[in-house]
Amino acid sequence: MKLEVLDRLIELPYRFLPSAHARAAPWDVSRAELSRVGITWPMTYQWPPAAAFTDTIKRAFSRLDLLEVAALKQTHRGVVRILVTLDDKVYAVMVDYADNADGINEDALAQCSLYFKFQYRVRGYSDPRIIPGGYSVSSEHYYRYHGPLRRRYEGRASIGVLGRFGYKFHGELRAKAVDILSGARDVHFVGAGKRVRYSRFLRDVASARLSLDLPGNGPFTFRVPEFLGLGTCLISPRYATSLHVPLIPGVHYVAIEDDLGDLLEKCRYYLAHEEERARIARAGRDYFDRYLHRDHLATYYLRAMLDRLGSRGESSELGDRARLYDDRRIAIPKADARDGVAQRSIGREG
Repeated sequence: MKLEVLDRLIELPYRFLPSAHARAAPWDVSRAELSRVGITWPMTYQWPPAAAFTDTIKRAFSRLDLLEVAALKQTHRGVVRILVTLDDKVYAVMVDYADNADGINEDALAQCSLYFKFQYRVRGYSDPRIIPGGYSVSSEHYYRYHGPLRRRYEGRASIGVLGRFGYKFHGELRAKAVDILSGARDVHFVGAGKRVRYSRFLRDVASARLSLDLPGNGPFTFRVPEFLGLGTCLISPRYATSLHVPLIPGVHYVAIEDDLGDLLEKCRYYLAHEEERARIARAGRDYFDRYLHRDHLATYYLRAMLDRLGSRGESSELGDRARLYDDRRIAIPKADARDGVAQRSIGREG
């Protein structure tokens, strides 16, 4: 209880920080092109926790003054259905956040012009409408913390290896990792024990030399972008799914064997070889800044919409709006720098 009270006190300054914008985007979208686009987002989701996967992208669209919210019907499991207005034509676009890389919601695919897939299979799919969706952090509030924490802990790491996990998914593998690292005192492992608040989790990541990611319900987890963005060196088994820009083992993260056979060896090596570890950590941080920051992820979505929808014919759904949403439509205001900071517990969950 005392630790949680201390965490709450430490959080206070961050509550009043603005949510940071990204630097120049790698995908060029001109003002003229932005003027051609409008995004309609649903008020509610088919599965309410979907907000954790998609609301940061939603907020990025709102920052570009492209977003309005309507009571769009959401009937497809694992998928958020949005409408994209491009040159006065309306297209249905799906954002599939489901953790099954092999699973495509065929009903949703049949009703859309473009299909973004978070857990995108490395070998791809037969339908060209399905493209990588990247991966997001778990909360908009991450963007209040990540810049200040990076600056605070850069060059001042105090944790050797971080690995906070719940055991709902891949529990045996995760417990094995905790046992291996807990038994090796020389790597200064932090992670076993009770759940911690989100702010403490992020502080621990920022102050860790190595941060271990293991599969959850799917290959990618929220830890991937959250670790990369905080400048720690990500260590993980090779990913069985692909982001929209390749995440390269040995360049952006340290790859280990799927059965964790070389986990301790790799941890000891990279803790002892600071320059190599720092190089990978910097490359991972730069990867996040260029490709996974929510502003750039939204720009990637826009570029894909402009390139792939701009040459298509008018969507058949344009004339059937009543089937898609009712008349309750509201504009989303730009992000307020004084928005409250909701907190979650991290550690013994998926």
